[in-house]
Order: sequence, then structure tokens, then C-alpha cells
Amino acid sequence: MKTTISALAELELNDAAQYYELSQQGLAEKFFFSETLAKIKMNPKAGCSYNKMTRYQMLNRFPYSIFYTTKNNEIVIVAIVHQHRMPGYWLSRINDNDISEPEAVYSATILANG
Repeated sequence: MKTTISALAELELNDAAQYYELSQQGLAEKFFFSETLAKIKMNPKAGCSYNKMTRYQMLNRFPYSIFYTTKNNEIVIVAIVHQHRMPGYWLSRINDNDISEPEAVYSATILANG
């Protein structure tokens, strides 16, 4: 199943990774959520249901959740959300039919190897 990440989710990923790398050298590499992404790819419906079209998985070691949708044999990561900050700020990116920013979705190179 192809995996893409929205531009805003990629910004969230990079911001969090930068924070962790500044906190402790090498921690950013552990933040890149390959284990969680592998789980999502193996069984996209295993994530917790958020709404009709959106699901999420929590990261094991970090206080973040990955919100994603599946459509036409593709997983689209819509948001990478800190679990204790600004709840719901990302909700404008989704609705019950589709993600709100389809023009901002592109294949991410960091996910290609996942």
C-alpha cells in the first residue's frame, strides 16, 4: 500500500524530530515512526477510529499520534499530533469525505523505506 504524507504533517514531523534531536543527539532518528508506520501498513484498519474516514495510531515511546486516512489503496498521513498540546488544531484538515488539502499531499522520501 502506497503511503503519502501531507505537507503539514511533514512539518509536524520535522519540528518534533528537530526538538528531540536538540534534546538528545540521536533521539530524532528514534522519533521517525517506522515501527508505527509498519503497523499501519500491515493493517490500516487496526488503528483506532477517529471518525468515518480517519484513524490514528499512538507512537510507543513519544507522546504523539499519527492520524491517517485510507483511500484507493493509499494511506495518507494527515497529521502527526502531540497528545498534550492544542487538541483539535488539525481538524480542519479532514472531513467525513476526504482530507482537506489534497494538493498538499505528496510522497515523502522518509516513508519510502518504511
